[in-house]
Amino acid sequence: MSRFDYCLKSGMIRKDSKATERVSESIETSKRFLISSEKTYDIKEYEMSVLASYNSMFHSCRVLLFSKGYIEKSHACLLEAIKELFSGGKISLLVNMLNKIKKSRHEIQYRGFQSDLEEAEFAIDLARDFINEVGRILGQ
Repeated sequence: MSRFDYCLKSGMIRKDSKATERVSESIETSKRFLISSEKTYDIKEYEMSVLASYNSMFHSCRVLLFSKGYIEKSHACLLEAIKELFSGGKISLLVNMLNKIKKSRHEIQYRGFQSDLEEAEFAIDLARDFINEVGRILGQ
């Protein structure tokens, strides 16, 4: 059984008839988190910048998931779903890079680790790439 199939079977990813109605709201949420990331970066709050960048990318992934009529109950399953539903191309590469930020986010949020300028810059650039790629995929 693939990871995506496991996520479906466990209910961590499921079809929802109203999922597509959430696309616009999640696009805006993703953009707001990117702005927050940039602002916290500017004041050298690198940990908060990484967290906001991660949230931006998370919502970008949700946009894609919603566009296919699914909702999620798990960050890990969300990424598995994106890999499965949008296999190949730039989005697959972005999701692989997002896993690095996902680990950093966990360390910052739950273990109190610190981030630095380079990681924050990487996360911001990646969040921008996500927003742009989601727009390209959705034809916006």
